Amino acid sequence: MTDAAAVEAVRRTLALAAIATDRMDWEQLRSRYEPDARVDLGGFFDGSIDEYIASNSSPEGLPSLDSTFHSLSTSLIEVSGSEAVAETYATCYHHGPPDHAWCQGFVVIYMRFLDELVERDGTWRISRRRGAFEWGRNETTGTAMELDPSTLSRRDRSDVRYSLFGDS
Repeated sequence: MTDAAAVEAVRRTLALAAIATDRMDWEQLRSRYEPDARVDLGGFFDGSIDEYIASNSSPEGLPSLDSTFHSLSTSLIEVSGSEAVAETYATCYHHGPPDHAWCQGFVVIYMRFLDELVERDGTWRISRRRGAFEWGRNETTGTAMELDPSTLSRRDRSDVRYSLFGDS
């Protein structure tokens, strides 16, 4: 696989993970991750991929919302053999009932996914996912989301991206 083909295959894996999340297709989502993958989204979630799917698919998880829409945009993907790292900007829209525990209408979260991926048997899968959060806002109430300070983006070289990409 050429570097360009590998980059596109990684991009496809990331897109299918977002699509699977919004469609609540847990089997598809699971297939985008390594069996022992870790997901760290700060105050939202930190644990194994199996725990992540269990949390998202629970009655209090995504089924409790009316809809979600994870839009991926700017991305940087670097492939080295059968390993890759990716930084992908995301805008995450959540629409829920007014009495929802944290959504209460319409919430937008601006963040980046920082992923480590591996290729096995011709398929790229996420082995570790971290979230770096820019900001979030409940557009219905007009209030800012309270985000885990340890996962907030930094506007200097202390940002988590440098642990993946070095000086790139």
